[in-house]
Amino acid sequence: MQTSVLAGVLALVLHAMAAVPMCAPIEANIDYWGNDIGRTARKSADDCCADCKATPACRLFVWNDHEGGTCWLKNKMGAKSYSPGAKASVINDITVPNQCSAVEEHVDYWGNDVGRTARASASDCCADCEATPGCRLFVWNGHDGGTCWLKSKQGAKGFYFGAVSATRLPVSDCSIVEDNVDYWGNDIARSARATAENCCDDCKNTPGCQLYVWNAHEGGTCWLKNKKGAKSFAPGAKSATLKATMTPTLSPTTAAPTTAAPTTAAPPTATPTTAAPKTAASDDHGPEDHCSHHCCPTTVAPTHGGSYDCNTDNRGPEDSHPEKTTYNKAIETAMANGNYALFAKIHVNQMTWSEAHNSCVFLYWHRRFLLGFENMLRSLDPSFGCVTIPYFDYVQDSVAFRQNKCKSVSACSSIARELAKPRKSLQWDRDDWTKIAFTPDMSPISIKATVLPSDKAATLADVSSSIEGRVHNSVHNMLGGDMKTAASPKEPMFWSHHALIDLLHTINFECRAKGLPKNDPKVFSSCSVDRRVVGPNSVVNMLEDGTSRNVDETAVTKPWFAGVPNKYYDLSDVTQLGAFSYNYEMSGFLKDMLTNCNNVVTNNREDAVIVDTPHVLTSTHRQDNENERVWQRAMMQLGAASNLTVSDAELEMEKVQTLLYENCFPGTIQDFDPKFKKLMGMENMKSHDLMLLESIQSGANPIKLPLDKWTAINEQTYHCRGDVKVSP
Repeated sequence: MQTSVLAGVLALVLHAMAAVPMCAPIEANIDYWGNDIGRTARKSADDCCADCKATPACRLFVWNDHEGGTCWLKNKMGAKSYSPGAKASVINDITVPNQCSAVEEHVDYWGNDVGRTARASASDCCADCEATPGCRLFVWNGHDGGTCWLKSKQGAKGFYFGAVSATRLPVSDCSIVEDNVDYWGNDIARSARATAENCCDDCKNTPGCQLYVWNAHEGGTCWLKNKKGAKSFAPGAKSATLKATMTPTLSPTTAAPTTAAPTTAAPPTATPTTAAPKTAASDDHGPEDHCSHHCCPTTVAPTHGGSYDCNTDNRGPEDSHPEKTTYNKAIETAMANGNYALFAKIHVNQMTWSEAHNSCVFLYWHRRFLLGFENMLRSLDPSFGCVTIPYFDYVQDSVAFRQNKCKSVSACSSIARELAKPRKSLQWDRDDWTKIAFTPDMSPISIKATVLPSDKAATLADVSSSIEGRVHNSVHNMLGGDMKTAASPKEPMFWSHHALIDLLHTINFECRAKGLPKNDPKVFSSCSVDRRVVGPNSVVNMLEDGTSRNVDETAVTKPWFAGVPNKYYDLSDVTQLGAFSYNYEMSGFLKDMLTNCNNVVTNNREDAVIVDTPHVLTSTHRQDNENERVWQRAMMQLGAASNLTVSDAELEMEKVQTLLYENCFPGTIQDFDPKFKKLMGMENMKSHDLMLLESIQSGANPIKLPLDKWTAINEQTYHCRGDVKVSP
């Protein structure tokens, strides 16, 4: 990109608003020599902008991979040069005409384009939008030297470095409407309105009203408030503030809402055309223990789709999940009102299935699916406002299984026991989990090989295929019943299983892909699905069974998916999903993986240094985990003594583990169910565990470690040699 394009953002029409410093679009592979006034350690160039703006006299930055990532902060441009991998951006002072709202930096709103104009400066976009019929907002970026993308409405909000967006201000007594925003509490009245258009007049005519929030409660309600409370995301809600210069009119032309404490002013003589406004109700939502983990909402009636200020959404394992009772109630409620069954119908849609499975977007598709499901649960009742899906930590549970602390899925997993309770509102098929044993694919060693393969150049498509084909399919097949069918979301364990799959994707991203550009194959690998190319900017294909309409369009499901990023790349980092961002709570071997990444097997200590991460990492100091770590270290030391590389030693350890599962632990290694294999397109394949076992037993793939040594290590840890079958 030419320097003139970077500088073009500076040439703005100076109207009412003060200048705001913003970063221009990135110049890839460019350095500006010298003039350094500081530097910061950052893994991604996206973080340099804030550092530069916080540093006096900084006017531009250059990022490169020096010492793991460094922002070089500079006070002026030096000589421009080519530098592979470097990224540069100039700080410009942005103003915007007063016909448009304050600009948003690095923000794009996808789709809904009604035109575009070539402009080197964002300042001209507002006038272009005004002159274009149907234009309500614009997004400017550096495309083709600078382009104003004129749009009819806001689509999904996404991060786009260097983009500038702004919305045209309507002629109104209230500020520009904030879509999908609620301000909790401080209600003084409410009025029944089918749309938000009349809420401004109602607020203007209500003494003390300073703002309103409209949502779909009871067919449409304006919640009139005397001040702003905590701001939160609320799909479908619309909020606006009364302009300070406005004086409330005493004789409204529409029905005036009754305030919480009625005054002596005479009521209007006009007969209201909508239901009479009601006095604001109490903010009491019942016992506080409904929200022991997050903040409780205070607004009387949340928008359909959920509108909650939950601080940080942390998904954790069920046994440490403080809202498991609330989560179970939410599941039961969704089953009773029919919402739950809709998600099974989405999953079985044939067009949906072909994109969601056996494709490069398997992980991304299910991430959005889980977010929609979570939003649906939150929309059902204020007490469900902060629920998150607890994950099924079969990695930890399988360690207990290997240590002979328990002998079945039900005995080892608290979540299996919790979710196995009968449901009144929905029936589905389930196998007897008290008789089902864990398989090798769920063990720490196998999970590491799947999520962080020894080939560090592995693409996300490689990792996704391995996760889906191994642990994902193994758990579905192991749990049985409807989990072996396309209608698997009928089984509540489906959601917790896929929450763990999503966590594994998160670990891979944090260790291998964070900070990389979206076209890097470790972040996203395009593929062909039904003879069409699915790329990073493709819209997620998610349809209800029997329809060809996306969940973002159908009336019932739209509120649950509103605002959730619907392009694949925008779902890559769970901590950067805007209002839908979330973290994971991890301990045990999952924590080890995120902490040590590629070195998790060679440095698998409980007290390993915790990395700088937004996720919540805790130490448990469980004896079964320590025994497992001792076994792993002994096997790796044996591999080193046998002159094996680290990656080869890990492979041999996986072989030894396979014989332990076959010969020492409850159960036996088997192939997947034939019907499940057909569903998953595996008719001509065997499960990974069975193929590995047969290759060892046939002599085609023998264990390369000394027999007497590895059997002795097994005997010491598991009290079983592993080379011959014993009765568990």
